[in-house]
Amino acid sequence: MTSQTYRQTINAWRRERDEIIRRENGWLSLSGLYWLKLGKNQVGSDPKSEIQLPERVPANIGHLEYNGRSVTFRAAPGQNIQVNDKQTDFAILQPDISETPSYIRREDIQLVVIQRGNRMGVRMWDNQREERRSFPARSWFDIDEKFRIPATFTPYDRPKIAFFRISPEKNPSFPSKDIYLLNSAKIIINWTSTKRTTARSSSAFGTPPVKMRATPPAAT
Repeated sequence: MTSQTYRQTINAWRRERDEIIRRENGWLSLSGLYWLKLGKNQVGSDPKSEIQLPERVPANIGHLEYNGRSVTFRAAPGQNIQVNDKQTDFAILQPDISETPSYIRREDIQLVVIQRGNRMGVRMWDNQREERRSFPARSWFDIDEKFRIPATFTPYDRPKIAFFRISPEKNPSFPSKDIYLLNSAKIIINWTSTKRTTARSSSAFGTPPVKMRATPPAAT
């Protein structure tokens, strides 16, 4: 890869990051998270609704019913509601951790049931949020080709599993160790433990509760 191609690739990736957070139902559209109570949970702009929608939406567009195991949705009369792009008055909803989550949509509002352990909630996207347009672009450091590091992909015999507190239902596997060459020093990043622990971090991408070992080059 030439120097110019390297820079073009990084700049294209940076532009893509900015586009992704602004796209429909993207990160800047997220506008609500509501935990469900047992029984009926009203959905609408009425301030008494358990699922509070923006003021431009009718006071009541329907309700979610949670029985402790599953969630259903029933639309209010006259409401144009879609579940996975099909207009419906009633639906049994699949949560976000399933292979086919049920997305409820009314115009530019989207909802999905989320399951976290034994709790059920509803996440909302509002595609009219001002932040989609006004959120400032990211600031980046100048590209420094000194950090263009050659690496060797070395697969493990069996992938190693890392446990994250963020989403206990989805534990990513790491299929390899990574070997880098930085300023003539050989550095091996190797996953050496898969013991379940708690990552203590305020970041959504906190330090994973596994050990990494940097191996310096052998003395010559």
